[in-house]
Amino acid sequence: MKQSHVVFVMLLALLLAVPSVHAEGDIEVVPFDYDFGDVNIGSSIATLVKINNVGDSALTVNAIGFQAGSSTDFAITSTMLLPRTISAGWYFEVEITFAPSAAGLSSATIEITSEDPDEPLVVVALSGTGIGGGTVTPLEQVESILDFMGESIADGSLIGSGPGKSATHRLKALVNMIESARNLIEAELFEEARHKLESAYVHTDGQNRPPDFVVANDAASDLAGQIMELIDSLPSD
Repeated sequence: MKQSHVVFVMLLALLLAVPSVHAEGDIEVVPFDYDFGDVNIGSSIATLVKINNVGDSALTVNAIGFQAGSSTDFAITSTMLLPRTISAGWYFEVEITFAPSAAGLSSATIEITSEDPDEPLVVVALSGTGIGGGTVTPLEQVESILDFMGESIADGSLIGSGPGKSATHRLKALVNMIESARNLIEAELFEEARHKLESAYVHTDGQNRPPDFVVANDAASDLAGQIMELIDSLPSD
């Protein structure tokens, strides 16, 4: 046999001896565990769980759900169609919400199944603690709103809208509206308080008409939400 033929046969044998490498999807979930911390009963907080495909080929995620025995205080609040295929190097996120219904520690486990050949099941441990639970009266709510406004104005996060002195005047007018609503709530004139609060709300809701009295930012959005919660909690006269 010619030398060139011998070399060819040896190379062919080496190639056949090397195992073939198949590209595969590879799941990576972040985080593997998450603590929501202390959350007031009646409120909620959300976080995102990121499902990555760090493999060299597409990965199909078949199902995402809670393990039996998980607390119902946790919920998957993002909408998704499953199964879902993730291209190599891509990801998608799942929003998880914790809304404690009672005081104390709650826990849950999310199960994520995929076609990852090495890790077909990934679990994410969740925990959170419900605090509070006492009934908050409308008067306590309005006092909390006034405290929030005072702190936000002092640290510069709540700013009046408009040029020059008009910004200060509008901010003061908004504070006066809330203070008037507090006085009406103290007098148990809830319908009048509701009208006053509705007037305050439309000046914080981010709509152009009527114009807002505060610059649109996180503090203004938080204020609008607190005012609406107070409106909803007011009893009928």
